[in-house]
Amino acid sequence: MQGYTRKILFISALVYAIFPLGFLPAILYSMSNTPAQMRHFALLGVLVWVGVFLLGLLMTYFIAKPVQDFLDRMGDSTSFAAEELMTIAKRNKQMPMVLGLLVMIMFSIMEISLNATYRRTGVGPLSPLAIFFTLGAGALVTYMCLSGTLSFVVSPVYDFFYRACLENGIPFAHKGSGLGLGIMIPLVGYAIAVFLWLMIPAFYEGIFRVREEVGRSMLAGQNIALKDLLDSKGGSPAQDDLKLLVDRMDSSGMGSSFLVNSHGEMLYNPAGIDIYNRHWQDINTALRKAFSSGKPGSLYENVHEQVVCYTPVAPGMVLGTVAKMSDRRPDFKQFWLVYALMGLAVFLVVWYVGIAMVISIVKPIARTKMKIHDLSAGEGDLTSRLEVLSDNESGAMAAEFNAFVAKLEEIVSAVRRTAYEVNASTQEVAAGSMGLSQATQDQAASIEEVASTIEEMTSTIKLMPRMPRLGARR
Repeated sequence: MQGYTRKILFISALVYAIFPLGFLPAILYSMSNTPAQMRHFALLGVLVWVGVFLLGLLMTYFIAKPVQDFLDRMGDSTSFAAEELMTIAKRNKQMPMVLGLLVMIMFSIMEISLNATYRRTGVGPLSPLAIFFTLGAGALVTYMCLSGTLSFVVSPVYDFFYRACLENGIPFAHKGSGLGLGIMIPLVGYAIAVFLWLMIPAFYEGIFRVREEVGRSMLAGQNIALKDLLDSKGGSPAQDDLKLLVDRMDSSGMGSSFLVNSHGEMLYNPAGIDIYNRHWQDINTALRKAFSSGKPGSLYENVHEQVVCYTPVAPGMVLGTVAKMSDRRPDFKQFWLVYALMGLAVFLVVWYVGIAMVISIVKPIARTKMKIHDLSAGEGDLTSRLEVLSDNESGAMAAEFNAFVAKLEEIVSAVRRTAYEVNASTQEVAAGSMGLSQATQDQAASIEEVASTIEEMTSTIKLMPRMPRLGARR
C-alpha cells in the first residue's frame, strides 16, 4: 500500500487544476466589458486559484497522512490496537466524502473571493452573477469528480483493512449509503451542474439581446425627436433648443438624456447621471471616442450597468441617452419562469432515469446478495434459481450464479449419496461382524465339546490297563 498519500495528492491536484475551466470562460464571455477587464480579472482569478490550490493540497496532505502512517506501521509488523485499526479504516472509508467536501469548500471560497474583488473594482452586480452559476455547477462537479476518482485509491485499502480485521478477529462493519444512492446522487448532481452551466450563456445571451434592443429603440427615439426638432426649426438647432429636447426626452420615460460636446465634456445633464467611472479609464476612453466619431451608436458599460446611446445633433454636440439594465428586470421574468420549468422537467426526467437505473442494476445485485447471505447462513435452497432478466452484466451474473448453485447442488447431492452408501456399507459390515461373532462362538463351543470328549476318552484309555488286574483280584 505504498504511495497512498501521493496518489491522493495527485488526483486532488488534477481536480483543483480544472477550477480555471469554471471561471475563465465566465470572465471572458460575460463578466468583462473591455480587454483590460479581461486581463485584470483573469490574472486575479489565477492568483486566487493558486492560493486555493496550495491551501487545498496542504489540507489534503494532513487529512490523508494518518492513513499512510498506519499502513507503514502495518507493513513493519508493528502491533496496533483494534480500536485504532477500526478508526483508520473508517477514516479511509470516508476519505472520498471528506476530500470532496473540502474541494467544494475551496471552490466556494475562490468564487466568493472573486465576487468580492470584482465588486471592489466598481463592477456592477449583474456581471459577476455568472460566478454564482459557476459556483453551483463547479462545486457539484468537483465533488463528484474527486470522490469518484478517489475510489480507485481507497477501495484496495478498504479490502486491506477488511482482511486485517478478519485475521485479528475484529468485527468489520459494511454499512454504507448503498449502491442506489451511489447512482442517484451523481446522476442528479451532474444534471444540476450541466443545467446551471448552460444557464450562463443562456442568461447572458438574453442580456445581450436586451441591450441590443434597448440600443436600437433609443437610437430610433433620438432620431424621431431630432427630426421633429429640425422640422420645427428649419435648420441647425441651437444649444438651448437641444437642452429643451433633452428635457422632453427625459419626461418621455425613454431614459435619462444628456448633451455633451465631441470631446465628451458634459454640456447639459438635468438627471445628473454618471456616464464615466473612476476605476476603468479604458471604458471612459471608448465613450469619448464614440462621441467624437460623428456617427450614432450605442455602448454598454458594466460599472453602472447601463446602455449609452449617442447621436450627433449639431457641429461639436452629441445627444446621449442612458438606459439602466436594472430598469429592464421585468423583461427577464419570462426567462426565469421558462428556465425554472425547464429545470423542473430536467429534474423529473433525470429522477425517472435514475429510478429505472436503480431498479435495473441494484435489484439484481440485491437478490444475488440475499441468496449468498442465505447460503452463507446455511439456510439456502439449492433448488431455487435467480431470474435472468437481461443479457447485460447483471443477467450474466445471475446466470453464472445459477450455474454455481447448480454445481454446488450436484456436489451436495453426491456427498449425500456417498454418505448413504457409506452408511449402508457400514450396516452390512456390522451385520457381517455380528454373524462372524456368532459363528466364532459356535465354533468355540464345538471345540469345547471336542475337548471334553477327548478328555473323557483319555480318562477311559488310562483306565483300560487296570481292568484285567481288577478282574483277577476278583
